[in-house]
This record gives sequence, C-alpha cells and structure tokens, in this order.
Amino acid sequence: MISDGIMNLLMEMITFSFVIPIAFIIVWKLRTRKSLVPVFVGAAVFFVAANVLESIPHTLFLRIDSPISRFLTGNPWAYALYGGVMAALFEETARYLAFKFFLAKYPGKETAVSYGLGHGGLECMIILGIGHIQNYTYCQLINAGKMDDMIKSLAGNESAVKTYQDLVKNLTGLKVSTIMWGGVERLSALFLQVALSVMVYYAVKQAGKIKFLWIAMALHTLVDFVAAFYQAGVVPLFVVELCIIIITVGACRLALQMYRSLPADPSTETKKTSWKAAKARYTSVDTDKDEKKDE
Repeated sequence: MISDGIMNLLMEMITFSFVIPIAFIIVWKLRTRKSLVPVFVGAAVFFVAANVLESIPHTLFLRIDSPISRFLTGNPWAYALYGGVMAALFEETARYLAFKFFLAKYPGKETAVSYGLGHGGLECMIILGIGHIQNYTYCQLINAGKMDDMIKSLAGNESAVKTYQDLVKNLTGLKVSTIMWGGVERLSALFLQVALSVMVYYAVKQAGKIKFLWIAMALHTLVDFVAAFYQAGVVPLFVVELCIIIITVGACRLALQMYRSLPADPSTETKKTSWKAAKARYTSVDTDKDEKKDE
C-alpha cells in the first residue's frame, strides 16, 4: 500500500509542475510587455526536438537487438553519456535554428528568456507533471489491488511482467525526500533552460561567438550525465541534485553577464527615448508658464 501522504505529495507536485512555469511566464510578460510568441516557439521546438527528432537515433541504437544497444542499456555510464549527448545535440541545435530563423523578427534580448521559459516550462510539465500523473494513477491501481490482476493477466510475457513488477517496486518504495528532490531538480532545470537559451541567443546575435553554442551543449550533456551517478548507486540522490544545482547556478551567472552585455530591443529604446523627450517637453512647457506668471 502507498500512504495518503505520498499520494497527496504527488498531487502537489503535479500542481507545482504546471503552476510554477505559468507563473514565471506571466510575471515575465508583465515585466517586459513583450510578445509571448517566443514562449510558444520554445515549447513547440522543445517538443519536436526532444520527443520527435531525438527518438530517431533511439530507434536505431536502443530498440534494435544489436551489440551497441546491449552495451548502452547494460552500462549506466555509457547510457547516461549517450542520452546527454543526444539531448544536447538535438535541443541546442533546434534552439540555435529557432533564434536564427523562426524568431529573427523578435530582436530583443528578452526573447532569449521567453524562449527558455517556454522550453523549460513544457519540459517541467511533461517530465514532472505528466510523469507524476501516471505515477498517481498506478498508485491508485496498486492500492485498489488491480495492479496484481494486471500482472497476472500478462503471464507468459516475461518482459512486460518484469516491467510492471519493477514499477510496483519503485512506487511502493517512494519516499517524501525523493519526490521533493524531483521538484527541486525540475525547478533547477527550468532555470538552466533559460540560461542555455541566453547562451545560444548570444551565439546567434554576437559575431564570432559560436563557441557558446558548444558550451551550452557541454553543460546540457554534463547535467544529464551527472544523474548517472545516482542511477549507478555511486552517490546519494541529494549529492547528485546538489551538483546539478551548482552547475545551474554557474550557468545562470554566466548567462546573466551575457544577457546584460546584449543590446536592448531598438523598439524599447525608441519608446524610452520618446518618453524622455515627451517628459522633457512637458517640463519645459510648465517652466515657461511659471516664468510668464512671475513676469
């Protein structure tokens, strides 16, 4: 049986996964008054890159009974490195192309953050939100005793039986700390995606700075690879999450410096200049009126 506390915490994490990204997007929109198009582009490009294009090499290397497939699935370190490289290659290349072509009409540096919120926001909703919705559903089946019936109905299919038995084992062994660390990881990933977006945007907009695309790919791969330390049982979960947080903080600091060095949106500068000019004219008119009254 799975306790009510775990079930309630899963529901809270599901809510968290949807509310937090949407809240960040709303706050950013109110702060910048910029278009939400880059947010939707970021979400769409992430979905295509991570869930469609990235599945192509997985079909070739993981789903076919070959020496490569057996090596990768049997070695957590190789599997983690492979997964990190594939994710970084497809997602960062897609991010680069999005800034260079799809979002060329949105020149403001705020576009980088908006894209990152869309990319990281949808990732959070899918991995944490939908993932925990599935977990919550299976937990309900386990508590109702229906999971045992499902496993019995699969008798003869050893692979499917083992998959569901492992699922039951993982869910019945869920701890509060594990679920909470999962939420922390997704929040860190959201900030990391914004930082990576700024780096790739910088690589697109600044001449001769293509190296920051490779840096973004390297950071993306590193974060995914670090997770293998926990999967391999080398270090505890909190140590892995702490390492990911440290990498994210470093990436965010670098991205913030780059963001501040980027030129502002010309239209924003024009509005500011126009406002200053109008304010100056208004002040000048008031001064002239006061001088005439004194005369």
